[in-house]
Amino acid sequence: MKFLSTSFVSLAIGISLAAAQQPDPVDAACTANLPQLAISQEVDAARSIAPRKRVAVLLLAADFLWTKDEELARSYFSEAFKTAKRHFDENGHETISPVRGNGIYIGLSDLRFDTAKAVAKRDPAWSEKMINEILAADRDLARKLDPEDRSRSLVETLYLAGANAGSNPAFSLKLFRRAMREPLNRAWYDALYRAADRNRALADQVYAEALTVYAGSRPGPLLFLSAYPFARQRIFGLHGMGYGTVVPARFEKNDDLSLRFLQVFLARAASLAEDPERAISDDLISGFPDALLVFTSLLEMEPIVADRFPELTERLVLARVGASAMLTDSLRRQLDHQTAFRNRTAPTFEKRIAELEEADSTGKLTDLMIIYLFSYMDLTEAQLKMIEPFLAKLSEPVLRANAFNHYWFLRSVKSIQEKRWDEVERLAAKTADIDLRAAVLFRSVTDQMKDPDSRPNAFETLNRLSKLVRSAPDSAAKAKILFGLADKYVGFNRTIAFDELNEAVRVSNKVPEIDLLDTSIRRRLEPKGFTFGYDFPITESTFDKAFASLSKEGVDLPLAFARGFDDRFNRVVSIVAIARVCEAAQAAAIPRP
Repeated sequence: MKFLSTSFVSLAIGISLAAAQQPDPVDAACTANLPQLAISQEVDAARSIAPRKRVAVLLLAADFLWTKDEELARSYFSEAFKTAKRHFDENGHETISPVRGNGIYIGLSDLRFDTAKAVAKRDPAWSEKMINEILAADRDLARKLDPEDRSRSLVETLYLAGANAGSNPAFSLKLFRRAMREPLNRAWYDALYRAADRNRALADQVYAEALTVYAGSRPGPLLFLSAYPFARQRIFGLHGMGYGTVVPARFEKNDDLSLRFLQVFLARAASLAEDPERAISDDLISGFPDALLVFTSLLEMEPIVADRFPELTERLVLARVGASAMLTDSLRRQLDHQTAFRNRTAPTFEKRIAELEEADSTGKLTDLMIIYLFSYMDLTEAQLKMIEPFLAKLSEPVLRANAFNHYWFLRSVKSIQEKRWDEVERLAAKTADIDLRAAVLFRSVTDQMKDPDSRPNAFETLNRLSKLVRSAPDSAAKAKILFGLADKYVGFNRTIAFDELNEAVRVSNKVPEIDLLDTSIRRRLEPKGFTFGYDFPITESTFDKAFASLSKEGVDLPLAFARGFDDRFNRVVSIVAIARVCEAAQAAAIPRP
């Protein structure tokens, strides 16, 4: 049995009485422009918040208001770009470490590009001007930036170019051509496939132009253009294992472009003799000497040439012989080492178990060996059971506790995948991590609701999950699951759904710097000297979906809850979600001719 909090009941009664006299609560509130007015009020009130959230608020509001008040929306976009540039001037490219002291850093988004991306949907020409300004500014700063940061703006440009290839090919082409004015970058490798997935003809055109522009590049960078025409997942050469991407479905090789690449690459390979010192010095991008890259690439290309381009066989053999002649004894040892590493067969699970048993018997078993056993494998239920005895042998108490939490988490997720519903809660209950347990049960509810045979049990599972979550300490995961519960309960009982929403907002206000748009829960296993991380999606949608779902029969009450957020950004996100429901309701009410 679900009970409503006193604060929720008071608020619900007060607003519901006012709304009760309205024949169509959704349409009435929307006609009064309450959501749009609320958005503008929140933006004006958010001028003192941190730059990252300020920019996010401005972009979200500008995008929504564009069709209603373009002048105001443009002013928000302009303010966002000014704020972003000022923040970058003061902080440069930013990184954070999710787990303090583990040496792992995650790059934060560039607010300037966040703005340019948002503007691109509304005014591509204006977005292009922003990008040109960013690239010019970063070129002036190049000497002050490390190699990774130096290329980040170019990476962002290529990403945006690829993403717009289908929706706005003219804009995409302009961005690709702007990127061609910069040094060849590994981001081309992925951006071309991204573009081809949306517009193959455009991607082929861009590739042909890029190959002409970069024909004189060193072999290392030039190889970033080697995968695309051959429809390969990896580039050619010794450093190919260090990069990977997703080839679009039904993407086929292009013999014309393949031939053009081979001709360009063979020309560069033949020119190695012109600068023998450079040929055996490391390329800054790949980390390998040109001669080594050319030699290993030509070895991989040889069967392709023999099969599809026999007219190039003689040129390829001569280039390979020339590159081989430049390999010093040191380079050949390096080649042998890398080749052995690449050819090494990954051990099976059974072999790993045998290695652990042998290490245990000789006193050489380490925590790292145990954790590694189940960190990077998709294991069966039987294999997971074989791991359990080793976890008890972990030497560090904290690591052992976290490992068992992860272990029972894996077992319960496996039971969801195999629809062993009666096993899910039993296995999940064995983890002491309440957030993990709740996340698993939420996934179970979601999957049960999709299964006609299991749907009748979903409501009771929801109730048990709600009780579990309410008992957990306030946390980001708790808030996200509560929003998910509010969304799920809409299909069963709207009153309970609002109670969950009320609690979700309360918890959100208790957790500092909460990111409700991130729907994952993160955990780390840290044997000495290493960190293994895993993310688990708690819900299939962000918190704004709960506000949208609950607004379809009236927006006043959801709007009141949205205003209950202390965080201005969360307020705007939820108010925009409500306003989108208004848009849909108004569009549906317009008579069709």
